[in-house]
Amino acid sequence: MVLLSEQERLYADELMLVNDIATYSLSSVADWTTEKSCNVNLPKQLIVMIKAEWVLTTNGNGAGRITVDGYPVWSTGGLAPGADVTSPDIYVLLAAGAHTINFDCACFNTTGGMTVSVRNIYIGQLNFNDMLSSGPWDSGSVSLPQSTLITVLNKNITIPASRTLPVGTIINYSLLVYVVAKSAAGGRETHMKNVGDSNDSAKVNTTLYINDVQVNWTSRANDDADGSASNPTYGRGADGVYIYPVVANQTLNIKVKMWIDFAGNYGEVYLCAFLCPWITPMGTDYSPVDLVFAQCSVFYAYLEPLGADLTKSSKLGMKRFKSFGDSTDYYSVVSGTGILQHSYTLDVVDVPSIIWTVTCTYAIVCISYVAVDAK
Repeated sequence: MVLLSEQERLYADELMLVNDIATYSLSSVADWTTEKSCNVNLPKQLIVMIKAEWVLTTNGNGAGRITVDGYPVWSTGGLAPGADVTSPDIYVLLAAGAHTINFDCACFNTTGGMTVSVRNIYIGQLNFNDMLSSGPWDSGSVSLPQSTLITVLNKNITIPASRTLPVGTIINYSLLVYVVAKSAAGGRETHMKNVGDSNDSAKVNTTLYINDVQVNWTSRANDDADGSASNPTYGRGADGVYIYPVVANQTLNIKVKMWIDFAGNYGEVYLCAFLCPWITPMGTDYSPVDLVFAQCSVFYAYLEPLGADLTKSSKLGMKRFKSFGDSTDYYSVVSGTGILQHSYTLDVVDVPSIIWTVTCTYAIVCISYVAVDAK
């Protein structure tokens, strides 16, 4: 037997850059205002993970957002009095050099003494094999014809051909798309729409298409969700996040489209995308690798938490035509928190007949090692 192993999570490059529990507050009515600015300097191309929390007092409305080098990458949407919203773990791939990450607040109205605050700011750097990034892109201000679905942003991403590993070949990547969309000539009136949603009147209805097929947002927030009409141009920017597997070795097309039922408006979209086979999408079964190795070998995989340590699973087998659950679909299943090790000897079960699947319902996790003790 020969042990062939590959490290996918490159720990030597990991570093906590910012861990700031202080509170930074906007206490007057204002459009986007930077309450905390963080400068980071990367020695090489790395992933930067960003997270923060926004809190409103009970006597006003507002919003929060994150920008990277001036481009919005995430927004809370409109927040009602008393709101407490934490961003998802946001992963962006940045080039070597200096970058500025801003945490902004906007206040639409106040009855006195109201604050919009950002706190619990976290920024870390990390690295994996096989990373790919595109953007950030800014569509600029695009005219929106009346009652016509129009493409505001149209971008292609080339996903590399499958790379061969000790355990097989890469067949899927996780795609993470971050979109902030706004009405460029109107107010807070942008709604992020899923498949089958009806368009809202007098709103900029915004949809996402992957390879010309509309998809559902993983999470979304409208910029008028709080219901306030005060200072309508303040805090513009609805948010949409999309996280899902995509097949390797293709040119991936991403479109953002808008529709509004009156003339004279304009839309603008900011988008950045990140791909990596070793960061798993949440809430769906994910199979990054087609297993190819000698029969009677031992397969190994290590799964680890990233931003949150929740229960994750690694499975070997295949869903049957009628499923009775994991116990009848999979020959080997391991689940748990922390660092999860999965090993299984494929002596009787034929290697080409099984699929390796990883899942975590509520968080993004990572695959840190894959290995085979080859016969």
